[in-house]
Formats: sequence, C-alpha cells, structure tokens
Amino acid sequence: MSDDAFRFDLEVRDPARVLVSPRRVPGLGDPAGLLVLRDGALVISTICTRTSPITQEEEYKYKIAKLSPDGSLEEFVPGRGIWLNDPTGVTEDAGDIVFADTWSHSIRRIRGGVISTVAGGVDMSMESFANEMATSFGIANTFHIQGFIDAQGTEARFRKPEGVLAAHGVLIVADSGNHAIRVVGRDGWVRTLAGNGQSGSVDGKGLAARFDNPSSLALDVDGSILVSDQLTLRRVTMEGMVTTVAGNGDEEGFADGVGTNARFSHLCDVVVDGDGVIVVADQGNHCLRKIVRDGAGYLVTTLVGVPGRERNEFQVDGNGAAFRLSNPTTLALDGHGRVLVSEHPPSDKTLWVVDASLAPRSSKRSLAFAMSQQKRLGQGSGIYDLKADLVKMILDET
Repeated sequence: MSDDAFRFDLEVRDPARVLVSPRRVPGLGDPAGLLVLRDGALVISTICTRTSPITQEEEYKYKIAKLSPDGSLEEFVPGRGIWLNDPTGVTEDAGDIVFADTWSHSIRRIRGGVISTVAGGVDMSMESFANEMATSFGIANTFHIQGFIDAQGTEARFRKPEGVLAAHGVLIVADSGNHAIRVVGRDGWVRTLAGNGQSGSVDGKGLAARFDNPSSLALDVDGSILVSDQLTLRRVTMEGMVTTVAGNGDEEGFADGVGTNARFSHLCDVVVDGDGVIVVADQGNHCLRKIVRDGAGYLVTTLVGVPGRERNEFQVDGNGAAFRLSNPTTLALDGHGRVLVSEHPPSDKTLWVVDASLAPRSSKRSLAFAMSQQKRLGQGSGIYDLKADLVKMILDET
C-alpha cells in the first residue's frame, strides 16, 4: 500500500464508510500502550524479544520508546534503581510522559528522557542487587511491593496498575488488581477515588462502588473519566460517583443495543473523539465498538470487525464491518480523528489505522461541544495529531 493511503482530504471523506488500512512498524513488539503527542510523535510501551547475550536463548525485553515525525527513535532509559516490568498505559502530563509499570506495581514518569518513579512500592534495599542480577542473567527484577495503601510517593501501594490518565491537574490510575480508581496528586499523595479492593460491577460513590479489573481510562468531553472494565464501560466523576455507560458485568457476550442491553467480551481500551463519540476495543469479540449518546442512554454499535471471526492473513485492508480484527488490544486517537489499533499479538508488526470520520479532540468543534455541556476539558488528554511521516518510522529491536 502506498503512503498516499495515509493522506486523505478531511473534507471529502464519506462518513458512511469506515476504512481500515495497515501501517507496518518493524520492531513494534507487542504494544500495551499507545500515545500520540502534540508534535505528532508516537509513544509505545511494548515488549520485544531478543537473544540473551548470556544464554543465547530468546528472552523478553520491556521498553518505552518515542518515534518522532522526522523518523528518529528515542528509547527511554530507566534511572537508578528502576527496572521496567510490563509497562502498559501511557499519558502525557505537562510535557512529561507518564506510564503504568504494571508488574512493578508503580507509576513512572519520563522527564528529560530518564525514567523515575512517581508512586508505588519498591524495596529500595534490594533494588540495586536485583538490578545487577537482572542485568547479568537476563531475569526480571521482582523486588516490588504490591498492596492497597493510600500514602505519598513510594509509600503508596498499587496492585497491577494498567491505565493512567493525566487530567484535572492530577494523575488518575486504573489500579486493576485492586479493582479501584486511584488519584495521584501533584504532591505525590495517592488517594482512592472509587472502588474498595473487591471485584464486582456495582455503581455507587467512592468505596461503595466496585470494579472488575479496570484496565484503561479516557477523558470524556464533559470532564468525567471513562473506564474499560472487562464486560462494561463505566463512568467516574472527580467526586467519585460511578455509573455504568454500557454493558452488563454479570453477562459476557455480543450484542449491540442501548446501555446495559449491550454485551461485550473483555474491553481492553477506550478513546473519545471531539464530539463525545466513544470507541472501545472489545478484544474477546475481535471488534471495535462505537458508543454514542442516544436520548438518556448510550447506543452501542459495531464499528469494525465481525464478532467471533478473527482476521485471516490475506486480509490487508477493508471497510468497517467487513474487516476482521484479531484481539484488538490498544487504541490511540490522532489529530485527524483516526484510531490506531494494535492487536495481540501484533500481525507482522502492524498497527491498523481506522478512518471512521471521527472528530479530533483538538478541533473547534470539540471545544464547542464541551462548552455546550458547561464543562471544561481536563488537561493532558494525550490525543493529538499523528503526522503522515510516521509511516516511515522504524522501531529497532535491541
């Protein structure tokens, strides 16, 4: 496919068509987080394979890298006492990159190209030794402390955090293993916004609410937080009020419909466009689902994919419902309203670009929509322009 397929006239697109095209990124690995920055660069948290210099056997390597519009690659370097262990969700916060380091049970920040810890438990007395062992023998550093404690900085405890979002001047965390939504303030203090450590699907306020392994977060145009929560899409306000947007936490399946009449099978990620249109990665159904306001509720339809049907190796592009995805896992929205999709595992190191005539978050139409809701947009939504030059980028495996 030519590069021209990545460039299109925003004014002449047919809104009735949903076009899907591949964008191959050699060395992509198996991404767990995608983020498009203001300058058009693409940040990827991923796991790659390499040959161990000690055993000469294949081993895994976690990394965070940025691919700039000019084609240059920057792989971020962990600071002293840091060992990446399954980095997942990524967000932008006041020019820094912040990510959830899931099996380190920590939230990390990248500033000046160096990774440091914002919050989460690390046994610093063992960290230096663990890093030396990991470097020498190619093993993972496991001296990290998990738990469920509200405290400041590294005294706080998470359990497998997966999603992180910079909004309203704080960091919001999907603390998956604790079935909770946490907030990290500018002073490093961690507090629990909603959820109580018990798995379930219960609406309510604060500790009365229950989640089921919440995995990703997105800022809606009214300032509330959308949460992908296995079989449901949930909404959380900054006051801690939790409601269900769509899906039924007690019943897995596939069904388009309004609100709790819709059915999902393992929601992995969520993005929101400038008009409040929501797109979720329904991994278990091999589909992208579209969710829009419908009167007092939300209507769920299928945007891309055939439920229960995985893509075959001969399908290279297609139109909407006729196109098949295989385990869509990670999403990002660019400044043209296109959705970037990674599969698990990725197919031939490919991201899929979905043009569904969505509205960029940075557009005037987006701001007008937010103002009509008499709410302001939160800061650091992390949804920006993905420039066409990205098609030339190569992420080298190391």
